Amino acid sequence: MWKAGLKSVLAHKVRLALTAMAIVLGVGLVAGTFIFTDTIDRQFDGLFDDIFSGLDVSVRKASGDFGANSEPFDASVLDAVSDVDGVAVVEGGVDTFSSQVLDRDGEPIGGQGPPTLGFSWGVEPSLNPLKISAENGRPPTGPGEVVIDINTANVGEFEVGDMITVVNFAGPEQFELVGIASFGESDTLLGATLTAFELDEARRLFGFGDEFTGLSMTAVEGISSDELASRVQAVLPADLEAVTGQTQQNEQAEEIDSALGFLNIGLLAFAGVAVFVGGFIIQNTFRIIVAQRTRELALMRAIGATGSQVTRLVLIEAFITAAIASVVGIGFGMVMALGIRGLMNAVGFGLPPGSLVLAPRTIIVGLIVGVGLTVVSGLFPARKAAKVPPVAAMREEAATMPRRSLRRRAIIGSSISALGTALLLFGLFGGIDNAISLVGAGAAVLFIGISVLAPLAAKPLADVIGAPLPRFFGVSGTLAKENTKRKPRRTASTASALMIGVALVAFFSIFGASTKASIEDTIGELFPADLTVQSVNPSPDGTPLAFSPAFTDRMRDLDEIAIVSAMQFGPIIVEGEQQFVGAFEPETIDEVFKLEPVGD
Repeated sequence: MWKAGLKSVLAHKVRLALTAMAIVLGVGLVAGTFIFTDTIDRQFDGLFDDIFSGLDVSVRKASGDFGANSEPFDASVLDAVSDVDGVAVVEGGVDTFSSQVLDRDGEPIGGQGPPTLGFSWGVEPSLNPLKISAENGRPPTGPGEVVIDINTANVGEFEVGDMITVVNFAGPEQFELVGIASFGESDTLLGATLTAFELDEARRLFGFGDEFTGLSMTAVEGISSDELASRVQAVLPADLEAVTGQTQQNEQAEEIDSALGFLNIGLLAFAGVAVFVGGFIIQNTFRIIVAQRTRELALMRAIGATGSQVTRLVLIEAFITAAIASVVGIGFGMVMALGIRGLMNAVGFGLPPGSLVLAPRTIIVGLIVGVGLTVVSGLFPARKAAKVPPVAAMREEAATMPRRSLRRRAIIGSSISALGTALLLFGLFGGIDNAISLVGAGAAVLFIGISVLAPLAAKPLADVIGAPLPRFFGVSGTLAKENTKRKPRRTASTASALMIGVALVAFFSIFGASTKASIEDTIGELFPADLTVQSVNPSPDGTPLAFSPAFTDRMRDLDEIAIVSAMQFGPIIVEGEQQFVGAFEPETIDEVFKLEPVGD
Protein backbone atom coordinates (compact mmCIF):
# COMPACT_ATOMS: atom_id res chain seq x y z
CA MET A 1 0.00 0.00 0.00
CA TRP A 2 2.97 2.32 0.53
CA LYS A 3 3.96 2.05 -3.14
CA ALA A 4 0.37 2.60 -4.20
CA GLY A 5 0.10 5.59 -1.88
CA LEU A 6 3.29 7.18 -3.22
CA LYS A 7 2.20 6.66 -6.83
CA SER A 8 -1.21 8.13 -6.00
CA VAL A 9 0.38 11.24 -4.46
CA LEU A 10 2.55 11.74 -7.54
CA ALA A 11 -0.43 11.21 -9.81
CA HIS A 12 -2.67 13.64 -7.91
CA LYS A 13 -0.13 16.24 -6.81
CA VAL A 14 -2.18 19.12 -8.24
CA ARG A 15 -5.24 18.01 -6.27
CA LEU A 16 -3.18 17.86 -3.08
CA ALA A 17 -1.67 21.32 -3.57
CA LEU A 18 -4.35 23.01 -1.42
CA THR A 19 -3.74 20.52 1.38
CA ALA A 20 0.01 21.08 1.14
CA MET A 21 -0.43 24.86 1.29
CA ALA A 22 -2.55 24.60 4.44
CA ILE A 23 0.08 22.37 6.07
CA VAL A 24 2.95 24.64 5.05
CA LEU A 25 1.19 27.68 6.50
CA GLY A 26 0.24 26.02 9.78
CA VAL A 27 3.61 24.32 10.34
CA GLY A 28 5.45 27.45 9.20
CA LEU A 29 3.71 29.63 11.78
CA VAL A 30 4.33 27.16 14.59
CA ALA A 31 7.95 26.49 13.60
CA GLY A 32 8.62 30.17 12.91
CA THR A 33 7.46 31.11 16.39
CA PHE A 34 9.76 28.56 18.03
CA ILE A 35 12.69 29.43 15.77
CA PHE A 36 12.30 33.14 16.50
CA THR A 37 11.99 32.56 20.27
CA ASP A 38 14.96 30.17 20.43
CA THR A 39 17.07 32.52 18.31
CA ILE A 40 16.33 35.53 20.50
CA ASP A 41 16.99 33.51 23.67
CA ARG A 42 20.39 32.36 22.42
CA GLN A 43 21.36 35.81 21.17
CA PHE A 44 20.48 37.51 24.43
CA ASP A 45 22.20 34.76 26.41
CA GLY A 46 25.37 35.49 24.45
CA LEU A 47 24.91 39.23 24.87
CA PHE A 48 24.43 38.93 28.63
CA ASP A 49 27.41 36.59 28.91
CA ASP A 50 29.46 39.37 27.35
CA ILE A 51 27.93 42.17 29.44
CA PHE A 52 28.27 40.38 32.79
CA SER A 53 31.53 38.58 32.07
CA GLY A 54 33.59 40.77 34.42
CA LEU A 55 31.01 41.11 37.21
CA ASP A 56 31.22 38.75 40.17
CA VAL A 57 29.00 40.46 42.78
CA SER A 58 26.83 43.57 42.93
CA VAL A 59 25.14 45.41 45.80
CA ARG A 60 21.69 46.97 45.49
CA LYS A 61 18.56 47.70 47.43
CA ALA A 62 17.08 44.45 48.71
CA SER A 63 14.65 42.64 46.39
CA GLY A 64 11.68 42.98 48.66
CA ASP A 65 8.04 43.40 47.89
CA PHE A 66 8.65 45.45 44.73
CA GLY A 67 11.56 43.47 43.26
CA ALA A 68 15.03 44.76 42.55
CA ASN A 69 14.98 48.57 42.54
CA SER A 70 17.36 51.37 41.53
CA GLU A 71 16.80 53.19 44.81
CA PRO A 72 19.80 55.07 46.22
CA PHE A 73 21.74 54.24 49.37
CA ASP A 74 24.50 56.04 51.25
CA ALA A 75 27.91 56.17 49.59
CA SER A 76 29.60 55.07 52.83
CA VAL A 77 28.63 51.48 51.97
CA LEU A 78 31.39 51.54 49.35
CA ASP A 79 34.06 51.91 52.03
CA ALA A 80 32.65 49.00 54.05
CA VAL A 81 32.56 46.73 51.01
CA SER A 82 36.08 47.74 49.93
CA ASP A 83 37.45 46.35 53.21
CA VAL A 84 35.87 42.90 52.71
CA ASP A 85 38.45 40.16 52.25
CA GLY A 86 38.22 38.81 48.69
CA VAL A 87 37.17 42.02 46.92
CA ALA A 88 39.64 42.83 44.15
CA VAL A 89 37.94 45.88 42.59
CA VAL A 90 34.72 47.64 43.62
CA GLU A 91 33.00 50.58 41.98
CA GLY A 92 29.81 52.51 42.72
CA GLY A 93 27.38 54.01 40.24
CA VAL A 94 23.92 55.49 39.75
CA ASP A 95 21.26 54.82 37.15
CA THR A 96 17.76 55.90 36.18
CA PHE A 97 14.92 54.82 33.92
CA SER A 98 14.22 58.39 32.80
CA SER A 99 16.97 59.91 30.65
CA GLN A 100 15.42 60.97 27.35
CA VAL A 101 17.45 61.97 24.29
CA LEU A 102 15.79 64.46 21.92
CA ASP A 103 16.42 64.61 18.19
CA ARG A 104 17.30 67.78 16.29
CA ASP A 105 13.61 68.72 16.07
CA GLY A 106 13.09 68.36 19.82
CA GLU A 107 11.19 65.06 19.52
CA PRO A 108 11.97 62.11 21.87
CA ILE A 109 14.08 59.28 20.48
CA GLY A 110 12.79 55.89 21.56
CA GLY A 111 10.51 55.57 24.54
CA GLN A 112 6.83 54.62 24.38
CA GLY A 113 7.81 51.07 25.33
CA PRO A 114 11.59 50.46 25.34
CA PRO A 115 13.19 52.12 28.39
CA THR A 116 15.19 55.35 28.33
CA LEU A 117 18.14 54.41 30.52
CA GLY A 118 20.69 56.68 32.15
CA PHE A 119 23.95 55.59 33.83
CA SER A 120 27.07 56.92 35.41
CA TRP A 121 30.08 55.84 33.35
CA GLY A 122 32.11 53.13 35.04
CA VAL A 123 35.83 53.83 35.06
CA GLU A 124 36.79 50.18 35.67
CA PRO A 125 36.76 48.52 32.21
CA SER A 126 36.11 45.01 33.52
CA LEU A 127 32.94 46.19 35.30
CA ASN A 128 31.58 48.39 32.53
CA PRO A 129 29.23 46.60 30.09
CA LEU A 130 29.42 49.54 27.66
CA LYS A 131 32.22 49.62 25.11
CA ILE A 132 33.53 52.54 23.02
CA SER A 133 35.67 51.74 20.02
CA ALA A 134 38.59 54.00 19.12
CA GLU A 135 36.76 55.66 16.22
CA ASN A 136 33.65 56.38 18.31
CA GLY A 137 35.11 58.84 20.82
CA ARG A 138 35.89 58.57 24.52
CA PRO A 139 34.14 58.21 27.91
CA PRO A 140 32.66 61.27 29.68
CA THR A 141 35.08 62.86 32.16
CA GLY A 142 33.25 65.91 33.49
CA PRO A 143 30.16 68.15 33.41
CA GLY A 144 28.42 68.80 30.11
CA GLU A 145 29.57 65.54 28.46
CA VAL A 146 27.49 62.52 27.48
CA VAL A 147 27.85 59.13 25.81
CA ILE A 148 24.90 57.51 23.97
CA ASP A 149 24.36 54.12 22.35
CA ILE A 150 24.98 53.43 18.66
CA ASN A 151 21.32 52.93 17.76
CA THR A 152 20.27 56.26 19.31
CA ALA A 153 23.11 58.01 17.49
CA ASN A 154 22.01 56.47 14.19
CA VAL A 155 18.35 57.40 14.70
CA GLY A 156 19.22 60.97 15.69
CA GLU A 157 21.96 61.22 13.05
CA PHE A 158 24.40 62.36 15.75
CA GLU A 159 28.18 62.33 15.51
CA VAL A 160 30.90 62.74 18.12
CA GLY A 161 31.29 66.43 18.86
CA ASP A 162 27.60 67.33 18.34
CA MET A 163 25.61 69.16 21.00
CA ILE A 164 22.51 67.13 21.92
CA THR A 165 19.61 67.67 24.30
CA VAL A 166 18.91 65.17 27.08
CA VAL A 167 15.94 65.43 29.47
CA ASN A 168 16.66 64.13 32.97
CA PHE A 169 15.05 64.69 36.37
CA ALA A 170 16.76 68.10 36.51
CA GLY A 171 15.17 69.08 33.18
CA PRO A 172 16.39 69.43 29.56
CA GLU A 173 20.04 70.39 29.10
CA GLN A 174 22.57 70.55 26.27
CA PHE A 175 25.55 68.18 26.34
CA GLU A 176 28.54 67.54 24.13
CA LEU A 177 28.45 64.06 22.62
CA VAL A 178 31.93 62.73 23.41
CA GLY A 179 31.39 59.01 22.73
CA ILE A 180 29.10 56.42 21.15
CA ALA A 181 28.92 53.07 22.96
CA SER A 182 27.66 49.55 22.28
CA PHE A 183 26.11 46.87 24.52
CA GLY A 184 28.84 44.29 24.10
CA GLU A 185 28.50 43.22 20.45
CA SER A 186 25.02 44.76 20.06
CA ASP A 187 24.18 48.30 18.97
CA THR A 188 21.11 48.44 21.21
CA LEU A 189 19.11 46.42 23.74
CA LEU A 190 15.49 45.88 22.66
CA GLY A 191 15.29 49.45 21.42
CA ALA A 192 16.34 51.01 24.74
CA THR A 193 18.06 54.39 24.53
CA LEU A 194 21.12 54.92 26.71
CA THR A 195 22.91 57.93 28.12
CA ALA A 196 26.02 57.82 30.29
CA PHE A 197 27.56 60.68 32.28
CA GLU A 198 30.49 61.19 34.63
CA LEU A 199 29.50 60.05 38.15
CA ASP A 200 29.04 63.44 39.85
CA GLU A 201 27.25 64.82 36.79
CA ALA A 202 24.95 61.79 36.74
CA ARG A 203 24.11 62.28 40.42
CA ARG A 204 23.11 65.89 39.77
CA LEU A 205 21.06 65.07 36.69
CA PHE A 206 19.26 62.07 38.20
CA GLY A 207 18.42 63.86 41.46
CA PHE A 208 20.80 61.95 43.76
CA GLY A 209 23.12 63.30 46.42
CA ASP A 210 26.22 61.58 47.79
CA GLU A 211 24.63 58.21 47.02
CA PHE A 212 24.85 55.13 44.83
CA THR A 213 22.15 52.93 43.34
CA GLY A 214 24.52 50.00 42.98
CA LEU A 215 28.02 48.66 43.60
CA SER A 216 29.87 46.32 41.23
CA MET A 217 32.91 44.25 42.13
CA THR A 218 35.23 41.47 41.08
CA ALA A 219 36.66 38.78 43.34
CA VAL A 220 40.30 37.98 43.90
CA GLU A 221 41.53 34.82 42.27
CA GLY A 222 40.40 31.71 44.13
CA ILE A 223 37.24 33.25 45.62
CA SER A 224 33.94 32.20 44.06
CA SER A 225 31.12 34.64 43.38
CA ASP A 226 28.85 32.91 45.89
CA GLU A 227 31.51 33.07 48.59
CA LEU A 228 32.21 36.74 47.94
CA ALA A 229 28.48 37.57 47.94
CA SER A 230 28.15 35.89 51.33
CA ARG A 231 31.08 37.87 52.78
CA VAL A 232 29.79 41.17 51.40
CA GLN A 233 26.27 40.52 52.67
CA ALA A 234 27.65 40.22 56.20
CA VAL A 235 28.72 43.90 56.24
CA LEU A 236 25.65 45.35 54.53
CA PRO A 237 22.69 47.06 56.19
CA ALA A 238 19.44 45.08 56.30
CA ASP A 239 17.92 46.98 53.36
CA LEU A 240 20.75 46.07 50.96
CA GLU A 241 21.61 42.77 49.32
CA ALA A 242 24.63 41.27 47.58
CA VAL A 243 23.84 39.21 44.48
CA THR A 244 26.11 37.38 42.08
CA GLY A 245 26.60 38.42 38.47
CA GLN A 246 24.96 35.16 37.38
CA THR A 247 21.86 36.07 39.39
CA GLN A 248 21.66 39.44 37.68
CA GLN A 249 22.17 37.80 34.31
CA ASN A 250 19.30 35.39 34.98
CA GLU A 251 17.08 38.29 36.06
CA GLN A 252 17.83 40.18 32.86
CA ALA A 253 17.05 37.09 30.79
CA GLU A 254 13.71 36.72 32.59
CA GLU A 255 12.88 40.36 31.87
CA ILE A 256 13.63 39.84 28.18
CA ASP A 257 11.42 36.73 28.14
CA SER A 258 8.66 38.74 29.79
CA ALA A 259 9.07 41.64 27.36
CA LEU A 260 8.84 39.33 24.33
CA GLY A 261 6.28 36.97 25.87
CA PHE A 262 3.33 38.83 24.37
CA LEU A 263 4.74 38.35 20.88
CA ASN A 264 5.34 34.65 21.41
CA ILE A 265 1.79 34.15 22.71
CA GLY A 266 0.31 36.18 19.86
CA LEU A 267 2.23 34.25 17.20
CA LEU A 268 1.28 30.88 18.71
CA ALA A 269 -2.37 31.98 18.92
CA PHE A 270 -2.27 33.00 15.28
CA ALA A 271 -0.60 29.69 14.42
CA GLY A 272 -3.33 27.85 16.34
CA VAL A 273 -6.01 29.58 14.29
CA ALA A 274 -4.16 28.71 11.08
CA VAL A 275 -3.87 25.05 12.13
CA PHE A 276 -7.55 24.98 13.13
CA VAL A 277 -8.69 26.44 9.81
CA GLY A 278 -6.21 24.24 7.96
CA GLY A 279 -7.90 21.17 9.41
CA PHE A 280 -11.14 22.12 7.67
CA ILE A 281 -9.33 22.78 4.39
CA ILE A 282 -7.49 19.46 4.55
CA GLN A 283 -10.62 17.49 5.39
CA ASN A 284 -12.55 19.18 2.60
CA THR A 285 -9.75 18.52 0.10
CA PHE A 286 -9.56 14.82 0.94
CA ARG A 287 -13.35 14.57 0.86
CA ILE A 288 -13.35 15.96 -2.68
CA ILE A 289 -10.43 13.74 -3.72
CA VAL A 290 -12.16 10.63 -2.38
CA ALA A 291 -15.38 11.58 -4.18
CA GLN A 292 -13.50 12.14 -7.44
CA ARG A 293 -11.72 8.78 -7.10
CA THR A 294 -14.82 6.75 -6.24
CA ARG A 295 -14.53 4.48 -9.27
CA GLU A 296 -10.77 4.06 -8.77
CA LEU A 297 -11.23 2.99 -5.17
CA ALA A 298 -14.16 0.78 -6.12
CA LEU A 299 -11.99 -0.99 -8.68
CA MET A 300 -9.42 -1.70 -5.97
CA ARG A 301 -12.19 -3.19 -3.82
CA ALA A 302 -13.37 -5.27 -6.77
CA ILE A 303 -9.95 -6.84 -7.32
CA GLY A 304 -9.63 -7.85 -3.68
CA ALA A 305 -8.63 -4.83 -1.60
CA THR A 306 -10.34 -4.76 1.78
CA GLY A 307 -11.96 -1.71 3.32
CA SER A 308 -9.12 -1.34 5.81
CA GLN A 309 -6.60 -1.38 2.97
CA VAL A 310 -8.46 1.43 1.20
CA THR A 311 -8.48 3.38 4.46
CA ARG A 312 -4.75 2.82 4.87
CA LEU A 313 -4.16 3.92 1.27
CA VAL A 314 -5.87 7.28 1.83
CA LEU A 315 -4.08 7.76 5.15
CA ILE A 316 -0.72 6.89 3.56
CA GLU A 317 -1.38 9.54 0.93
CA ALA A 318 -2.18 11.98 3.74
CA PHE A 319 1.00 11.01 5.60
CA ILE A 320 3.28 11.39 2.56
CA THR A 321 1.73 14.73 1.63
CA ALA A 322 2.00 15.96 5.22
CA ALA A 323 5.61 14.84 5.67
CA ILE A 324 6.77 16.67 2.54
CA ALA A 325 4.69 19.77 3.29
CA SER A 326 5.86 19.82 6.93
CA VAL A 327 9.51 19.90 5.89
CA VAL A 328 8.71 22.78 3.53
CA GLY A 329 6.73 24.40 6.36
CA ILE A 330 9.73 24.31 8.68
CA GLY A 331 11.77 26.03 5.98
CA PHE A 332 8.99 28.60 5.62
CA GLY A 333 9.14 29.05 9.40
CA MET A 334 12.82 29.99 9.16
CA VAL A 335 11.99 32.62 6.54
CA MET A 336 9.17 33.88 8.74
CA ALA A 337 11.50 34.14 11.76
CA LEU A 338 13.90 36.24 9.70
CA GLY A 339 11.00 38.44 8.65
CA ILE A 340 9.80 38.93 12.23
CA ARG A 341 13.28 39.86 13.40
CA GLY A 342 13.70 42.30 10.53
CA LEU A 343 10.30 43.86 11.23
CA MET A 344 11.04 44.27 14.94
CA ASN A 345 14.39 45.87 14.19
CA ALA A 346 12.69 48.19 11.69
CA VAL A 347 10.25 49.46 14.34
CA GLY A 348 13.03 50.01 16.88
CA PHE A 349 13.26 46.90 19.06
CA GLY A 350 16.96 46.49 18.33
CA LEU A 351 17.41 42.72 18.56
CA PRO A 352 20.97 41.35 18.72
CA PRO A 353 22.47 39.97 15.49
CA GLY A 354 23.09 36.27 15.01
CA SER A 355 22.16 33.16 13.02
CA LEU A 356 18.83 31.35 13.35
CA VAL A 357 18.44 28.51 15.84
CA LEU A 358 16.64 25.39 14.59
CA ALA A 359 16.26 23.23 17.69
CA PRO A 360 15.29 19.52 17.52
CA ARG A 361 12.14 20.41 19.46
CA THR A 362 11.04 22.70 16.64
CA ILE A 363 11.47 19.98 14.02
CA ILE A 364 9.62 17.41 16.13
CA VAL A 365 6.73 19.75 16.95
CA GLY A 366 6.47 20.87 13.32
CA LEU A 367 6.28 17.29 12.05
CA ILE A 368 3.77 16.30 14.74
CA VAL A 369 1.54 19.27 13.93
CA GLY A 370 1.73 18.79 10.17
CA VAL A 371 1.47 15.01 9.99
CA GLY A 372 -0.93 14.67 12.92
CA LEU A 373 -3.31 17.34 11.63
CA THR A 374 -3.37 15.89 8.13
CA VAL A 375 -3.83 12.26 9.15
CA VAL A 376 -6.63 13.13 11.59
CA SER A 377 -8.33 15.41 9.05
CA GLY A 378 -8.09 12.73 6.37
CA LEU A 379 -9.38 9.95 8.63
CA PHE A 380 -13.09 10.62 8.11
CA PRO A 381 -12.92 10.77 4.29
CA ALA A 382 -10.77 7.62 4.36
CA ARG A 383 -13.28 5.73 6.50
CA LYS A 384 -16.11 6.89 4.26
CA ALA A 385 -14.30 5.54 1.19
CA ALA A 386 -13.78 2.17 2.88
CA LYS A 387 -17.47 1.75 3.77
CA VAL A 388 -18.75 2.00 0.21
CA PRO A 389 -19.32 -1.46 -1.36
CA PRO A 390 -17.48 -2.09 -4.63
CA VAL A 391 -20.63 -2.15 -6.80
CA ALA A 392 -22.27 0.84 -5.10
CA ALA A 393 -19.08 2.84 -5.35
CA MET A 394 -19.22 2.64 -9.14
CA ARG A 395 -22.50 4.59 -9.17
CA GLU A 396 -22.92 8.33 -8.61
CA GLU A 397 -23.46 9.23 -4.96
CA ALA A 398 -27.04 10.01 -3.98
CA ALA A 399 -27.91 13.64 -4.37
CA THR A 400 -29.48 14.06 -0.97
CA MET A 401 -28.57 12.92 2.50
CA PRO A 402 -30.87 10.48 4.27
CA ARG A 403 -33.27 12.15 6.68
CA ARG A 404 -31.85 10.09 9.53
CA SER A 405 -28.40 11.57 8.82
CA LEU A 406 -29.84 15.09 9.00
CA ARG A 407 -31.48 14.40 12.36
CA ARG A 408 -28.30 12.94 13.79
CA ARG A 409 -26.28 15.88 12.47
CA ALA A 410 -28.76 18.32 13.98
CA ILE A 411 -28.53 16.68 17.40
CA ILE A 412 -24.73 16.43 17.40
CA GLY A 413 -24.21 19.92 15.98
CA SER A 414 -26.65 21.50 18.42
CA SER A 415 -24.99 19.79 21.37
CA ILE A 416 -21.50 20.90 20.33
CA SER A 417 -22.72 24.45 19.65
CA ALA A 418 -24.43 24.61 23.04
CA LEU A 419 -21.22 23.48 24.76
CA GLY A 420 -19.16 26.05 22.86
CA THR A 421 -21.64 28.82 23.67
CA ALA A 422 -21.60 27.87 27.36
CA LEU A 423 -17.79 27.95 27.49
CA LEU A 424 -17.72 31.26 25.63
CA LEU A 425 -20.27 32.93 27.92
CA PHE A 426 -18.64 31.54 31.07
CA GLY A 427 -15.28 32.87 29.92
CA LEU A 428 -16.72 36.30 29.17
CA PHE A 429 -18.92 36.73 32.24
CA GLY A 430 -17.80 34.06 34.73
CA GLY A 431 -15.16 36.21 36.38
CA ILE A 432 -12.46 33.51 36.28
CA ASP A 433 -8.72 34.17 36.14
CA ASN A 434 -7.90 32.33 32.91
CA ALA A 435 -10.83 33.78 30.96
CA ILE A 436 -9.00 34.28 27.66
CA SER A 437 -8.14 30.58 27.32
CA LEU A 438 -11.73 29.60 28.07
CA VAL A 439 -13.07 32.12 25.55
CA GLY A 440 -10.70 30.74 22.91
CA ALA A 441 -11.69 27.15 23.66
CA GLY A 442 -15.38 28.09 23.60
CA ALA A 443 -15.00 29.85 20.25
CA ALA A 444 -13.21 26.83 18.75
CA VAL A 445 -15.90 24.40 19.97
CA LEU A 446 -18.63 26.74 18.72
CA PHE A 447 -16.98 26.89 15.29
CA ILE A 448 -16.97 23.09 15.14
CA GLY A 449 -20.63 22.94 16.15
CA ILE A 450 -21.63 25.48 13.53
CA SER A 451 -19.64 23.58 10.92
CA VAL A 452 -21.54 20.41 11.79
CA LEU A 453 -24.85 22.27 11.46
CA ALA A 454 -23.84 24.10 8.29
CA PRO A 455 -25.16 21.43 5.84
CA LEU A 456 -28.63 21.86 7.32
CA ALA A 457 -28.60 25.54 6.42
CA ALA A 458 -26.84 25.17 3.08
CA LYS A 459 -29.96 24.53 0.95
CA PRO A 460 -32.17 27.27 2.50
CA LEU A 461 -29.34 29.79 2.31
CA ALA A 462 -28.59 28.79 -1.27
CA ASP A 463 -32.24 29.46 -2.17
CA VAL A 464 -32.10 32.92 -0.60
CA ILE A 465 -28.63 33.99 -1.74
CA GLY A 466 -28.96 32.39 -5.16
CA ALA A 467 -32.42 33.79 -5.93
CA PRO A 468 -31.13 36.72 -8.05
CA LEU A 469 -28.59 34.60 -9.97
CA PRO A 470 -30.94 33.25 -12.70
CA ARG A 471 -32.18 36.75 -13.45
CA PHE A 472 -28.69 38.21 -13.90
CA PHE A 473 -26.76 35.21 -15.25
CA GLY A 474 -29.43 33.13 -16.93
CA VAL A 475 -28.77 29.40 -17.27
CA SER A 476 -25.32 29.68 -15.65
CA GLY A 477 -26.85 31.27 -12.57
CA THR A 478 -29.52 28.57 -12.36
CA LEU A 479 -26.96 25.77 -12.65
CA ALA A 480 -24.73 27.37 -10.00
CA LYS A 481 -27.64 27.69 -7.60
CA GLU A 482 -28.90 24.13 -8.11
CA ASN A 483 -25.41 22.62 -7.94
CA THR A 484 -24.84 24.37 -4.61
CA LYS A 485 -28.10 22.90 -3.27
CA ARG A 486 -27.46 19.42 -4.68
CA LYS A 487 -24.76 18.45 -2.16
CA PRO A 488 -25.16 20.53 1.00
CA ARG A 489 -22.35 18.72 2.83
CA ARG A 490 -19.88 19.59 0.11
CA THR A 491 -21.09 23.19 0.03
CA ALA A 492 -20.87 23.55 3.81
CA SER A 493 -17.44 21.92 3.98
CA THR A 494 -16.11 24.26 1.29
CA ALA A 495 -17.49 27.30 3.09
CA SER A 496 -16.27 26.31 6.57
CA ALA A 497 -12.76 27.75 6.30
CA LEU A 498 -14.06 31.02 4.88
CA MET A 499 -16.75 31.12 7.55
CA ILE A 500 -14.15 30.81 10.32
CA GLY A 501 -11.96 33.52 8.80
CA VAL A 502 -14.84 35.97 8.44
CA ALA A 503 -16.07 35.16 11.95
CA LEU A 504 -12.63 35.84 13.44
CA VAL A 505 -12.27 39.15 11.61
CA ALA A 506 -15.76 40.20 12.69
CA PHE A 507 -15.15 39.11 16.30
CA PHE A 508 -11.90 41.01 16.71
CA SER A 509 -13.26 44.08 14.92
CA ILE A 510 -16.37 44.23 17.10
CA PHE A 511 -14.47 43.35 20.28
CA GLY A 512 -11.79 45.97 19.60
CA ALA A 513 -14.28 48.71 18.75
CA SER A 514 -16.43 47.90 21.79
CA THR A 515 -13.44 47.86 24.13
CA LYS A 516 -12.15 51.15 22.75
CA ALA A 517 -15.56 52.82 23.11
CA SER A 518 -15.96 51.51 26.66
CA ILE A 519 -12.52 52.76 27.71
CA GLU A 520 -13.08 56.16 26.12
CA ASP A 521 -16.42 56.55 27.91
CA THR A 522 -14.92 55.55 31.26
CA ILE A 523 -11.94 57.89 30.90
CA GLY A 524 -14.21 60.71 29.78
CA GLU A 525 -16.35 60.33 32.90
CA LEU A 526 -13.52 59.93 35.41
CA PHE A 527 -10.93 62.24 33.88
CA PRO A 528 -12.46 65.48 32.53
CA ALA A 529 -9.07 67.22 32.22
CA ASP A 530 -8.08 68.45 28.75
CA LEU A 531 -4.44 67.33 28.89
CA THR A 532 -2.21 65.09 30.95
CA VAL A 533 1.59 65.32 31.18
CA GLN A 534 3.68 62.35 32.26
CA SER A 535 6.99 60.67 31.53
CA VAL A 536 7.32 58.88 28.20
CA ASN A 537 8.09 55.54 29.84
CA PRO A 538 6.75 53.89 32.99
CA SER A 539 8.90 52.83 35.91
CA PRO A 540 9.69 49.11 36.40
CA ASP A 541 6.61 48.74 38.64
CA GLY A 542 4.37 50.11 35.87
CA THR A 543 3.62 53.53 37.37
CA PRO A 544 4.65 56.80 35.66
CA LEU A 545 8.18 57.96 36.39
CA ALA A 546 8.60 61.08 38.52
CA PHE A 547 9.88 64.31 37.00
CA SER A 548 11.02 67.62 38.45
CA PRO A 549 8.38 69.81 40.22
CA ALA A 550 9.84 72.69 38.20
CA PHE A 551 7.79 71.48 35.23
CA THR A 552 4.60 71.92 37.24
CA ASP A 553 5.55 75.48 38.16
CA ARG A 554 6.35 76.30 34.53
CA MET A 555 2.96 75.00 33.38
CA ARG A 556 1.16 77.04 36.02
CA ASP A 557 2.78 80.17 34.56
CA LEU A 558 1.20 79.59 31.14
CA ASP A 559 -1.77 81.85 30.38
CA GLU A 560 -3.46 79.11 28.32
CA ILE A 561 -3.78 76.78 31.33
CA ALA A 562 -6.48 77.39 33.94
CA ILE A 563 -5.76 74.59 36.43
CA VAL A 564 -2.73 72.37 37.00
CA SER A 565 -3.07 69.51 39.48
CA ALA A 566 0.03 67.48 40.35
CA MET A 567 -0.22 63.80 41.27
CA GLN A 568 2.09 60.89 42.02
CA PHE A 569 1.54 57.13 41.79
CA GLY A 570 3.43 54.21 43.30
CA PRO A 571 3.17 50.76 44.91
CA ILE A 572 2.58 50.00 48.59
CA ILE A 573 2.02 46.81 50.56
CA VAL A 574 -1.39 46.32 52.22
CA GLU A 575 -1.78 43.20 54.37
CA GLY A 576 0.98 41.47 52.45
CA GLU A 577 -0.35 42.30 48.98
CA GLN A 578 0.97 44.89 46.55
CA GLN A 579 -1.42 47.74 45.79
CA PHE A 580 -1.00 50.90 43.72
CA VAL A 581 -1.91 54.23 45.28
CA GLY A 582 -2.05 57.83 44.11
CA ALA A 583 -1.24 61.09 45.89
CA PHE A 584 -3.15 64.20 44.81
CA GLU A 585 -3.38 67.90 45.56
CA PRO A 586 -6.70 68.21 47.47
CA GLU A 587 -7.29 71.81 46.36
CA THR A 588 -7.51 70.96 42.65
CA ILE A 589 -8.13 67.23 42.31
CA ASP A 590 -11.93 67.61 41.98
CA GLU A 591 -11.42 69.76 38.89
CA VAL A 592 -9.46 67.17 36.92
CA PHE A 593 -10.37 63.79 38.41
CA LYS A 594 -13.80 62.53 39.48
CA LEU A 595 -13.33 60.33 42.53
CA GLU A 596 -16.24 58.57 44.23
CA PRO A 597 -15.57 57.61 47.89
CA VAL A 598 -16.41 54.00 48.69
CA GLY A 599 -16.07 54.19 52.48
CA ASP A 600 -15.52 56.44 55.46
